[in-house]
Amino acid sequence: MSVFAECAAVAASMIVTSSAAEPGYDTLISLRGESVDAAERIVAVYGSGTVAELGAADRDIYLLNATTDENVVVDFGGDSAQAEAFDTFGTSVGMIQLKHGVQRVKIPKCGYLRIGRVASR
Repeated sequence: MSVFAECAAVAASMIVTSSAAEPGYDTLISLRGESVDAAERIVAVYGSGTVAELGAADRDIYLLNATTDENVVVDFGGDSAQAEAFDTFGTSVGMIQLKHGVQRVKIPKCGYLRIGRVASR
């Protein structure tokens, strides 16, 4: 199953807590799910300025940028990891070095970031 099909399946099966834009109307800000076989984690960010909590790279992580901004704020739980950014069409647009903690990363609009699993020490 492709990462995007997996994301759609995860989204369909999750109950998401969101902030309310106006009383009675929910706004989806971010979504996080684990694949069935726990081989990958998928995080989707819909609201600019939202912090994407990625956790550690104990499995492959895909961060989907569904915002209108090319900068996404992430909270990475691992020590450090090399990540690759892709545009909407799956074309690589560059490598990013992630460090532990909160940071801003550049991901094309409607693109994604792939962080490969980092082996445990």
